[in-house]
Amino acid sequence: MVEKEVEVFEKDGVSVISIFLKSRFSDVVNAAWWYMWQELKHAVKKHLNDETFDYVHSNVIYPAGFLGDKLASELKIPHFVTEHWTNLKWVFGKPYYRAVGKRVYNQADIVFPVSNYLANQIKEFAGKTVNTVVVPNVVNPNIFRYSERVTDTKTKFLCVTNFWLAKKKSHKRPDVLIEAVKLLPEKLQEKMELTFIGRGGGQEQLKEYLKSLNLNCKITFLGGQPKETISEQMQRADFLLQATERETFGVVIAEAMNTGLPCIVSELDVLKELVNQHNGVLVKSNSPELWMKALSSAIKGEFQFDNLSISQSMQQRFSYKTIGNMYLNETLSFI
Repeated sequence: MVEKEVEVFEKDGVSVISIFLKSRFSDVVNAAWWYMWQELKHAVKKHLNDETFDYVHSNVIYPAGFLGDKLASELKIPHFVTEHWTNLKWVFGKPYYRAVGKRVYNQADIVFPVSNYLANQIKEFAGKTVNTVVVPNVVNPNIFRYSERVTDTKTKFLCVTNFWLAKKKSHKRPDVLIEAVKLLPEKLQEKMELTFIGRGGGQEQLKEYLKSLNLNCKITFLGGQPKETISEQMQRADFLLQATERETFGVVIAEAMNTGLPCIVSELDVLKELVNQHNGVLVKSNSPELWMKALSSAIKGEFQFDNLSISQSMQQRFSYKTIGNMYLNETLSFI
């Protein structure tokens, strides 16, 4: 039995058909795929049967890329895949998905990963013959824009992350920041504030843990917030903190830099594509001791950055015009 909700609407001048399927067969791979494929074909035939398509675009390999590949083959038109998923190891760790994933990536006319790191990972999983063209994520300049910082006696740190609980350890590590603050001398704790933004039940665990500590600084949890509020917090902060084990791009970091906010982040290969000596600091490992040293240097004023310069370079790099032209230039030859 399948329950289906179909919504047809316009967004930014584009016709959108949203199909939501809910079924007791959702955990059965073959049944789930059969239903998704049937609904996709039905949507194309019913709502767009008078249209001619230039290409199929799939957003991430799973599940969209699997279906997009099948549809593009049936319609005999180009297939483009944009990829920004952090969980490719999950797909390629399953025999059936691995075989389909390799075929989809290799049959796609262009795969657009958001970073060089992710492009290399795709080729590692699916082979060096995959045609990848790196195009980064876009950042909304109307929301994430420069604002001159107001001088304060305290150093204000901001962490935008998630606190989702999982069976295995999450790759986001806000807990490391708490441990780093705990290691700071009391006099430095008094000179800082830390604000967390993000959703997830793990937030409550950190709050409870904080109650057992005797920290001399203000730590605030704002929960999930809209982009506008996140931007306002970035404009008020002195540094963005991002302790993480895995990323494919670093959207929050790009958004922060758009506002002119320097970033202190984990030293991952992918984050080296964003963070350099002009806009932030790379922490070599997610040990509380190394993060404590970075926080200490920031509080003491040992890191100096030009906020306006950071914003100007990133506004141009991730603008709608820049990213749009990159896609357009690569796809025109297929249309």
